[in-house]
Amino acid sequence: MHQTTCSKTWDGSAGGMEKEGLRYTNMISDGDSSAYEAVKHTYVNALIKNLIRSGKFTNHSSMDSKDENINIFLSKLSSEQYENNLVTKEDCINHVKKRVSSHLKTLKSRYSGFENVREENLTSATEKNKHIQPVGKSRKRRRLADGKSYGGGAGRMTKAMEHKLADSYGIAIRQSSESAKNLDEDDAVKLIERRCRAAFLHNIKNSNGELQHGLCQTGPYSWCSYQKDKYVPLKQKIDPAKQIKRLDPIFLEILTPMIDTLTNPILLRRCLRGATQNANESINSVVWSILPKSKYHGYRSIRGAAAISSIFFNRGRSGLVKFFDQVGIPVTDELLGALLGKDYKRIEKAENNTQRHDIIKRRKEQQRIQGQIEEDEEMDYGAGIF
Repeated sequence: MHQTTCSKTWDGSAGGMEKEGLRYTNMISDGDSSAYEAVKHTYVNALIKNLIRSGKFTNHSSMDSKDENINIFLSKLSSEQYENNLVTKEDCINHVKKRVSSHLKTLKSRYSGFENVREENLTSATEKNKHIQPVGKSRKRRRLADGKSYGGGAGRMTKAMEHKLADSYGIAIRQSSESAKNLDEDDAVKLIERRCRAAFLHNIKNSNGELQHGLCQTGPYSWCSYQKDKYVPLKQKIDPAKQIKRLDPIFLEILTPMIDTLTNPILLRRCLRGATQNANESINSVVWSILPKSKYHGYRSIRGAAAISSIFFNRGRSGLVKFFDQVGIPVTDELLGALLGKDYKRIEKAENNTQRHDIIKRRKEQQRIQGQIEEDEEMDYGAGIF
């Protein structure tokens, strides 16, 4: 018999402890494969142990001894048994979006900077001893196949373009996951793949507009200027000068491996729900504000901090009032005022952050409109236009 309150009630897997059959089916990962591998077969292993106890598996080898034995047991399971008990991995779309920046950082180090020129048989003679000395190696800046550098001005890779590609990719996944909720899983993956490819190809110049924008959203309300121009009068068409800001055609070859990797159906299938770790990371920050990560804390401290953090996260400081009533702590006017004051400050801070974000957003929109107006004026008064 267990006591009413104890620190440990089970020595085994979570699957064996949950007698009512409750289990976790999905794990939202931030890309840490080792964490997923640690829980991937939790319920599969529990199923195998139950089958061994019931005598349905006659192999007497210990499933914990060697990986080969585990594989033997796994091979005896039907595909339905395996898939129904496997923990499914999902990726946080915010972390998937960051992979664009990681890929571009690798490409930048590969295609930019300097390279050593092959040392030629060059020599020079000194005046004093008249002996021959080899001339050192020279360096030159790396160039792409079109003779231009990787980074730089218009048509080349810049910080702004890196952010734009990452943001466009993240928006494509987020919006597609919303649009694909009522679709079959395979059709949903195809939709996300199409929109993610469009996010990249839209920003790379191509002499064939249909190849560049063929995957973009169609219709008069499309975010793609090329597709939108098909439905508007000639006078309202988007200024072709916008094409100058896109990447030169040479980048299609450079970015294709990255695009293929980031639009892999296996990866996109893990992003179908558009899940994020925002809530987990937010409540974790509350726990860390109570118990810093830099120090070791015992079981009771962690359990108490987690409970208090849950109250703060869901109901604010005023959520402690109900707890105080349960444990017999009198709630005075001063205590209630202090708790509510903390909540008011928290709400005020959140509102200020939201207002600041809106101001920055409006300012950027005004700068974008002003920049477009200036570009239009330059086109109207440019040399050789009339």
